[in-house]
Amino acid sequence: MDDVIYDVNNHLAAAQVHFDGKCELGRYDVHPQIKPEENVIKAIVGEIQKAPADKRDEDVNVRLDGLIRHAIQRCPYRMTVHLEALLPKLADTKFHENAQKFALRFKEYLVRYRSGEQI
Repeated sequence: MDDVIYDVNNHLAAAQVHFDGKCELGRYDVHPQIKPEENVIKAIVGEIQKAPADKRDEDVNVRLDGLIRHAIQRCPYRMTVHLEALLPKLADTKFHENAQKFALRFKEYLVRYRSGEQI
């Protein structure tokens, strides 16, 4: 389960770099066993930048939605706890609204999944 949360954490940090041009890794250091990794984040940002400029935002959202689906199936409770700890750390950043949207999509997908819908 840690691997899913680790992936989400690094992808959110990469998304912040994509949307804001930077991120403070310390903000993503939420749990002792889930540490952001600069090399991984840089690699994700590099993958995002390979997409055509007009498709990059969509690419980021597709990646994050895929991770939401994975988290719902593997560790919904732990992801909820992780997001509840992470969001306050991003509260004073420009990325906070995007992070909140991610958390909201996670909750919406979880409700749909629990009601039997294919996600």
